[in-house]
Amino acid sequence: MGRILPCSLQALSLTFVLFLLGSSVVPTIAVAANLRLRWVDASTNEDGFLIERKVNIKGKFTQIAVVRANVSFYADTGLVEGVTYCYRVRAYNAAGASAYSNEACKAPTFFSPPRDKIGIFRPGTGQWYLDINGNGVLDDCPPGGCAPSFGQPGRLPVVGDWTGDGSTLLGVFDPQTRVWQLDGNGNDTWEGCTIDLCFGPLWQHGGLPVAGRWGTGFTRDFVGLFLPKLGMWRLDRNGNGKSDLCRIDGCFFFGRFRGLPVVGDWTGTETTKIGIFNPNIGLWKLDRNGNGRFDGCTVDACLGPFGSASDLPVAGDWSGTGQTHIGVYDPTTGVWELDVNGNGLFENCKIDWCLGPFGQPDDVPIVGRW
Repeated sequence: MGRILPCSLQALSLTFVLFLLGSSVVPTIAVAANLRLRWVDASTNEDGFLIERKVNIKGKFTQIAVVRANVSFYADTGLVEGVTYCYRVRAYNAAGASAYSNEACKAPTFFSPPRDKIGIFRPGTGQWYLDINGNGVLDDCPPGGCAPSFGQPGRLPVVGDWTGDGSTLLGVFDPQTRVWQLDGNGNDTWEGCTIDLCFGPLWQHGGLPVAGRWGTGFTRDFVGLFLPKLGMWRLDRNGNGKSDLCRIDGCFFFGRFRGLPVVGDWTGTETTKIGIFNPNIGLWKLDRNGNGRFDGCTVDACLGPFGSASDLPVAGDWSGTGQTHIGVYDPTTGVWELDVNGNGLFENCKIDWCLGPFGQPDDVPIVGRW
């Protein structure tokens, strides 16, 4: 292996997040402060990155972590509020290590991090009801819905960060024409393909829409489909909104499992991965390593029992930790059960969360940062 290229890490930056736990609907008890680092990876032959930290400006640096190649972020957990922590990063391979990045320092403070909230789409009317204040109760939408003018009856909802600014925006998929209509400017109003976004027709008929950041370095969400009859996923990994070959987009079978699709960042690595929920037995299989194949329960994840035959799957970052956990919505009661502690089991409403009633029969659940 040749000499490693210098790391260009001038953009090392820090943001802080707070891991929260709570026994009520909205978490209130602060238990740990974290700092999240991000850097620019200009190396092309690194084996990974070495992360060093010192406490206070005049402290001494010590190595605290090693991350693999092409990773450009790290979360340092269990920190003390108000104490200043400084970091530096360098790349390495068998030939040695690069120069250090610049130093970046910050003192974490407790705050309420961005987290996912619930909502529903009503296919019969094309109306959206969103839990904007995050209390799990439908009290902040007028009777006509929070966004009554986006989507037509019979469409399927799909939501995502279409612009890369961190906000979840609305979208609909027409299963008949296989066309996607996405709210490109975030005003919750469909204004045509020249102002908003139109994709398609994409892939085969009979698909269920999903959206996510399908690879490392993606800055916004792209669309995808799960085809239940084939047990196949098609993901628009290049984001051009066209049906490309499988080697360009993604064609994954993930064990050809029968069930309902679910996607999320199961490992907290800022990439979206696929999964399947089998409502008949309440079993979840999640592609933790992101290779599109099921590699067994020791490599990937097998969770449950969580949910019942009448439930629809949801997934979200319920506490703002950066990692997606599972949940279910019962359309017969409008009740949501969310796995807040991330152990893949529904224990009770004091340990996990029970929200609602929020929704009614035939509504489709959605999750996002409204």
